[in-house]
Amino acid sequence: MVGEVWWDEWPDRLMDPRPFLKGDVFDAIMNYRWYRKTRGYLSKGGPVLSAEEYVEEIDSINRGIEEQYTYAMMNVAASHDSPRLLTSLANKNKYKYHANPRENKNYIIHKPDAETDKIHRMLLLQQFTYPGAPHIWNGDELGMWGSDDPNCRKPIIWPDLEFDDETYHQELGLERPRDQVKANLDLLAYYQKLSKMRKEHKVLSHGSFDFVYANDKTDCLVYRRSHKGENIYAVFNPSKDDKEITFAVLDDGSYTDVLDSSKRFPSNEKQLMVKIAAQSGMALKFE
Repeated sequence: MVGEVWWDEWPDRLMDPRPFLKGDVFDAIMNYRWYRKTRGYLSKGGPVLSAEEYVEEIDSINRGIEEQYTYAMMNVAASHDSPRLLTSLANKNKYKYHANPRENKNYIIHKPDAETDKIHRMLLLQQFTYPGAPHIWNGDELGMWGSDDPNCRKPIIWPDLEFDDETYHQELGLERPRDQVKANLDLLAYYQKLSKMRKEHKVLSHGSFDFVYANDKTDCLVYRRSHKGENIYAVFNPSKDDKEITFAVLDDGSYTDVLDSSKRFPSNEKQLMVKIAAQSGMALKFE
C-alpha cells in the first residue's frame, strides 16, 4: 500500500514520511522528496544543490527509514498533479511553485530544447539505478510536455495517430513557438532500455546503496549498488563541461557502461578513472 504523503508547508517543506512507515500504515510513499532533491542537483532547478549537498540531502531523507520501505518507495518524477517531467526540468523555478504561466508568465510551456533532453535522460538513469520503484507518468515516455494541472493531463500522443501542431498558449493566449506534436520513439526506446537494464540486473532492485564520490569542484557524483557479488556504479556529471574523475572501486579489471558497451574503463589498484561527457550519466559494471 502506497500513500500520498506530500506537503507539510507548501512550497518549502515536504512531510516527514517516517511516522507512516512503521509497518502499520503504508508500505511506501510517493517519493516526491527524492525527485525534488534529484531535480535540484541534476537540472539545477530550485532549490539548487551541488554534488556534496545532494549527498547530504539524500542521506537526510532516508535516515530513520528501514531498508525494506526505502526499496518499496514510489519514486515519482511527474504525475497528474505536477508538471510533465520534461517541462519540470526545462524550468528552473522552485519545485512545484509557480509551475504554470498563470503565476509565472515566463514559464516554459512549449517543447523543451536539446539541453533539457540531455538532463532528462540523465535523471532517468538516476531514477532507474536508485533504490525504490521507478514511476512513469503515462506519456512521459513518449516525450510529452506540459505545465502543472491541467496541462499535465493533455491527451496521450499515440504513435499511430497524427496530431496538429501545437500553437496556442493554453493559459494566456501569448505568442509561443510552433511545436510538432509527435511521439518521440527514440526516447521511448531509451525508457525501454532502462527498464530492461533494471530487470536484468537485480542489483538495481535489491542491492545496497552507497555514495563513493561527490565533489563540488567537478560537481560529479558516483554511487554503488551491490548485491550478491554484482556491483554497478552510477556516475553523473550535470555540469556543462566534460569531466575526468577518479573514484574507488571494489575490484580491479574492466568496467563497461551497461547502456553503451563502447564505453570501457580499466581500474588500477582499485581506482577507476573515467571521462564523462557534460550533462550525462553512466552505469558501469565490473566485467
